Amino acid sequence: IFRDFTIKVPETESITSIKSIYEPVKVIFESEICSGCGLCAAICPVNCLGIYNGFGKFDENKCIRCGLCYYVCPRSYLSVKLLNMVQANVDEIKDYNNIGPHFEAYSARTKIKEISEVCQDGGISSTCLYYLLDKNKVDAAIGAKMSNTLWRPEPLLIEKKEEIIQTAGTKYVNNPNLQILNEVQEKKLAVVGVPCQMQALLKSNIYDISIPSLQNIEYRIGIFCMESFSYESLLKICEILKVDVKDAKKMDINKGKFFVYTNSGEELSVPIKEISHLGREDCEFCFDLTSESADLSVGSIGSPSGWNTVIVRTEKGKQLYNELLANKLIESKPINKEKFGLPLLKRIAGSKRTKCNKHVTSNKDKNKRFPHY
Repeated sequence: IFRDFTIKVPETESITSIKSIYEPVKVIFESEICSGCGLCAAICPVNCLGIYNGFGKFDENKCIRCGLCYYVCPRSYLSVKLLNMVQANVDEIKDYNNIGPHFEAYSARTKIKEISEVCQDGGISSTCLYYLLDKNKVDAAIGAKMSNTLWRPEPLLIEKKEEIIQTAGTKYVNNPNLQILNEVQEKKLAVVGVPCQMQALLKSNIYDISIPSLQNIEYRIGIFCMESFSYESLLKICEILKVDVKDAKKMDINKGKFFVYTNSGEELSVPIKEISHLGREDCEFCFDLTSESADLSVGSIGSPSGWNTVIVRTEKGKQLYNELLANKLIESKPINKEKFGLPLLKRIAGSKRTKCNKHVTSNKDKNKRFPHY
């Protein structure tokens, strides 16, 4: 039965004072569970959102409470079982041993000299972008470059192969890559990002409501990530190591330590357990180490020094990897199935999941907001 109805507003109130049923992601920011992916800022129709230094900013006066930001947020609700089914292209729920659906995993490294000279490990993510742009499979790519402030990254729209070098190397400060998606609505894109960003993109693809900035993403290239830091926390790590951040040439996390390599050739390190309190608290609510929602996932855990571990997850990712091989752009070998190869990766991924579950449970027990996975 359908009938007309009216909304009665008290004489002391205006129609604009009625609270919408849609929540903005302000509640995610305030609950300290924001991933910092930047997608909310990209799709906001009134530009009332932004992610700065890993923290969300919200303009209450501009917000129209449309609910889009909450809808796409990977920390509002995220059906991991559904994501896995879509990734694996199956209609049943399976267990994927802490690293998500995939066809195969390899150890690989680039053959492109310009990339190998500046890359963090094997240079595979940069090589993917090089190939996709060279073959006009995408019009542009989104990655992270160093800003004018050393070791503070910022999103970069890459439209030429020569610009890829600017994005080489790992940055450990949160960078909201997806924030610039609203600038490139008519371009076919490849996006390089960390697990939360891959989750946000896949979620938006599944729950598709035709948001313009999300319609042309052709490839999702995920990066392994345990956690990120604010810029201030990174400076504190440098203080602990007694090194000026301006003298840092490269940073790395390996073998349970945070390494800083200086321009003068020094190698400095501190155990991760001694600086874990400096990580973004919001990152404690992420379960995903290996970018399970990507087409290809790239990291270093499980492979020899100078090589990447590459996890091939989707048909599109499989085709891309095979094309890199066919064009002789990369070297590839089966990943070590022994203790320090894939089993090590699964163990570390499992530890991140366990840590995430503890934080989610803690918030439940305290009756605080938590991500719904």
